[in-house]
Amino acid sequence: MQIISEKFNIYTSNIKNTTVMSNNFSSIALKSILGFFGLFAVCYIFILGNMVVNIIARKGFDINSRSLSSEVNDLELKYLALSNSLDIPFSYSLGFKEVKTTFAVRKTFGFRTSSDIQVVQNDL
Repeated sequence: MQIISEKFNIYTSNIKNTTVMSNNFSSIALKSILGFFGLFAVCYIFILGNMVVNIIARKGFDINSRSLSSEVNDLELKYLALSNSLDIPFSYSLGFKEVKTTFAVRKTFGFRTSSDIQVVQNDL
């Protein structure tokens, strides 16, 4: 009987030790879960802040791109107005002259002779 009571005491002391360890484990688990939750909350706030800053910057870039687009349109209109004012007599007065262009046709890699090469005059 005494052997059984000693084994029972050893068994109950082991159970008490495991319950202490399980209470310690639950507090560690709770602290780690709350820590991860806090870390995720900080990351969420950081990402959300970056998104807001990027949206504000994009609105500023949109305003800048609109002004640049209108400036490009003005330059295109100036270019078209100047290009329509160019003509042959004006180019002659600046010293330009027409050039007759000739196009050379290359010999093919076949059985043709050198007499087959032709120089074609420009029809324009």
